[in-house]
Amino acid sequence: MGGVYAALKTSPLGIRRIESLYVDPPVPVEPRALGLNPLGVSLIERPGSPGVYDVYDWVGKTYYPKPADMLEEIRAMGMSRHLSKALDYEKITPESWYFLLHEEAFIDNAADYFAAMPWKPTDWVCKHHKPHHEDDAAPEPMCIELLWADMEPSFSDDPPVKRKFGFRAFDREIGSIKYLAAERPDWILAQHRLAIFFKCHLSNLAVINHPDPGTVSISYNAASASSIPVTVEDF
Repeated sequence: MGGVYAALKTSPLGIRRIESLYVDPPVPVEPRALGLNPLGVSLIERPGSPGVYDVYDWVGKTYYPKPADMLEEIRAMGMSRHLSKALDYEKITPESWYFLLHEEAFIDNAADYFAAMPWKPTDWVCKHHKPHHEDDAAPEPMCIELLWADMEPSFSDDPPVKRKFGFRAFDREIGSIKYLAAERPDWILAQHRLAIFFKCHLSNLAVINHPDPGTVSISYNAASASSIPVTVEDF
């Protein structure tokens, strides 16, 4: 309690609007070149836009083993990401993009997944409805939709009860979130890269209430250096 959180509320946006914020295909990044840190967030000045800073948030695998886990949580509950009180909030403006990155967000050997599918699966729908991601003859080398079919194989010999994109599927649970996900075929050795898979402009910064008003005040004053709305909310 008493912390500051980067927030994106779903209610005014709707699910289709949330899906429009998926970065498709995900954009690989070189963390050292950008100076990214896997702990906390990084504020980086946008090339060609002096004084405009974007927030890069490296989503850890401890709580979100797969990028689809994060996307499903955002679909269901909106986004709420903890920020340090020591962050230079003055650099966060309405122009700032908030980027989510994950080390498994880009699949270098996506062609292996497509080759293993009975292309085109009847349940395949590119979230951005890009024609070249739904080509009946040859799909794009990488589409964000593949993130829902990149779960670790179970090596089970039992017939699958459910299928997704022609692969063995199951109801995956991350916290209170439950969604249909598919295992990649066991002969595919996934090749991943850190990539941006979601971007948004924040709806607000939220300070979580605390029994000690002084703690709330410190967080609120820090966040108020930004030029986006700051709210005090119960956890």
